Amino acid sequence: MTWTAFMPWVGGLIVIGTIYGIIKRWETRMVLLGAGILMTIVSWKLPEAFKAFEKSMTNAGLIASILSVMGFAYVMKLTGADQHLVNLVAKGVTKVRFALIPACFVATYAVAIALPSASGATAAVGAVLIPVMMAAGIHPAVAAATIIAGTMGGNWSPGGSHPAMISKMSGLTIPQVAGILGMQSVFGGIVAAAALSIQALIMKENKGHALAKSAGATEFKVNYLQALVPIIPLALVVLGTRPEFKTWNLNILTSMVIGSVVAIVISRKS
Repeated sequence: MTWTAFMPWVGGLIVIGTIYGIIKRWETRMVLLGAGILMTIVSWKLPEAFKAFEKSMTNAGLIASILSVMGFAYVMKLTGADQHLVNLVAKGVTKVRFALIPACFVATYAVAIALPSASGATAAVGAVLIPVMMAAGIHPAVAAATIIAGTMGGNWSPGGSHPAMISKMSGLTIPQVAGILGMQSVFGGIVAAAALSIQALIMKENKGHALAKSAGATEFKVNYLQALVPIIPLALVVLGTRPEFKTWNLNILTSMVIGSVVAIVISRKS
């Protein structure tokens, strides 16, 4: 048998090893990079792999989108605008304690659309809503799972890095990609919220697990103007898809920069 016949089996072993590494919580990016390099070595195409890596790292459009999104997420954290949005949403959530898990999921989902960074949205929302759920008696693991599942709302955001990457590869516009991913995340979100609620009910993890009193969204004084800032880039990107605004050049980079400037100005005034 030739080496080509063994390649699928070797590739399968590499995939299994990759899954093992991720389960063991090794550095995910290094695990995936290492797996990719191993596969290129097995296929005798290592130079092509480095060429592809170099091409991706020097893709001006992709870099502009990702870096501008990362910069905007940092500005949101620096100015506290993300916390104002999260606490505004949390105030509504605390009023529906009878359905707290689905409500917190929906709240996280909505915030993740406005905050392009999934990790940033998780940190911002989790710091507020997890104590709220725990104070209501929900098991910490269920509370954390609810927040993580809710971040799939970021698939709706044209300002996210993933829609930008997929758009580059597929030839579709970023709003088109976000629309396709968003519809899939809606159905996935319904299943996730229902599954978490049913599991918590069956396993009796929806009450009796209070470890601390809520940090209280009510203790945070929300500035409604700052709470709207994270939504600005999203609105501008969507607006830029309209024919009458084509000349405004409202792409990802422009929208993120405008949103960042507005956030800084408003935070100075507040």
